[in-house]
Amino acid sequence: MLEMDRQFDFPTIEWWRKNIVYPNDSKRFLKEHLYEYYLGKYMICRMFGPGAIAEIGVRWGYSAFSFLRAAPQAAYTGFDMISGGYGGATISTFGHVGQLLRDNFPQAKVTLRHADTRQLQSLGGPYDFIHIDGNHSEGACHHDIEMATEACRVGGMVLIDDYVS
Repeated sequence: MLEMDRQFDFPTIEWWRKNIVYPNDSKRFLKEHLYEYYLGKYMICRMFGPGAIAEIGVRWGYSAFSFLRAAPQAAYTGFDMISGGYGGATISTFGHVGQLLRDNFPQAKVTLRHADTRQLQSLGGPYDFIHIDGNHSEGACHHDIEMATEACRVGGMVLIDDYVS
């Protein structure tokens, strides 16, 4: 059963640790500040009430869960490349994320695309809310921002997680 923080309508940190955190994630011992980080993303998305969400850089799906918790009937499209290193997803990660989102948000339309966004010319869309947390190189960030601004509806939001590492 979903344990909720009544103040924010967001799962408790205990429930999050038990049900959301991927077992192979090096950050699986979720610290309080990381929980608050995802709670913050949820609150930002909730203010917009988006009907269509895109995310560049899905990885373990924690942000995706936060966004769909904020807008459970939204159409969600996540883009991530298949990578064995830090960042990126794996085939099993994508399977886990897809199942997690579909189980918790059955009314959402969830689409996960294996794609290196540096190879894309467009994200499709239009989207009301776009989250960028993909490749952290300067060129890739610029490319993702350009595609996001073209794919975002007027009045929508592009949320940039961290620009360059």
